[in-house]
Parts: sequence; C-alpha cells; structure tokens
Amino acid sequence: MISSWSADVAVDGSEMTAASLPYNGQLDPGASTSFGFCANKTGAAWQPQVVSAAHR
Repeated sequence: MISSWSADVAVDGSEMTAASLPYNGQLDPGASTSFGFCANKTGAAWQPQVVSAAHR
C-alpha cells in the first residue's frame, strides 16, 4: 500500500511514477515544489532509488 501527497502516484511492479498535480505542475523559474510518499517494503533492497526525474 502506498499513500502520497502533492503528486499523482502510480505503481507498476517495482516501479513507482509520481506526476504533478494541477496546482504544482507549472512553476515559475527558480521556484520549487515537493512531494512525498509512504510505502511498505521488506527485504534487502528496501530503500527507494530515484532512477530519473523529468518535466513532462
């Protein structure tokens, strides 16, 4: 189970994608936003890893 805030989160197997929401998808130059998620995972590779980040 995953819960998130400030993002539209989708899970496909072991991959999670977080997309912007209408209120934080358009930022002025130099501005920033953030999001978060909570998930349950066990085993040796339990820490999340950012593979890529991109503007869509």
